[in-house]
Amino acid sequence: LIAANKLKDPSHLKAGTKLTIPKVSSSAAKSAQYVAVPKHAGRVKFVRFGTSESQELQLVSKKGKLTPGVLPKVSRMMRFGKLNIEHNIDSKLVQNIATVSDHFGGRPIEIISGFRPKTPTQYTPHSNHNVGKAIDMRINGVPNEVLRDYCRTFKNVGVGYYPNSLFVHFDVRKSSTFWV
Repeated sequence: LIAANKLKDPSHLKAGTKLTIPKVSSSAAKSAQYVAVPKHAGRVKFVRFGTSESQELQLVSKKGKLTPGVLPKVSRMMRFGKLNIEHNIDSKLVQNIATVSDHFGGRPIEIISGFRPKTPTQYTPHSNHNVGKAIDMRINGVPNEVLRDYCRTFKNVGVGYYPNSLFVHFDVRKSSTFWV
């Protein structure tokens, strides 16, 4: 209201003053309530879905660079759980995850699925999960629609939204795409 009406001091409004009410999309208004400043920028708490395993990692420095030695730790957290198989996780994906966590105030990122080895029966023949470039995630307390919409603001990412699932798919690639 202040910006839309160019108000210098809104505490001195008088009864009868006409104000312009700016349009705010319902999705923007809905997502704004989940945005917060993180206590420690670049620090992410990962939680592995269905387990009690969690780890808090400083992914990105104050200068926006990956923290040395953090990629193997992220690879460990995003391993294929059934067989305990690790694979290198793409550094751009890790930086994006840190940005997502920061956007939502440092809330923990719950890993539903990270790396998955290729299988003959997998639905997508060339899944980014198979090469460490994808995560299926959720953030407790943030609706998947809000997480999806924020992830779609990134460049060169894939965002998959599954309305009846627990997660949002997020990956890095050469050009952006979105699917439901």
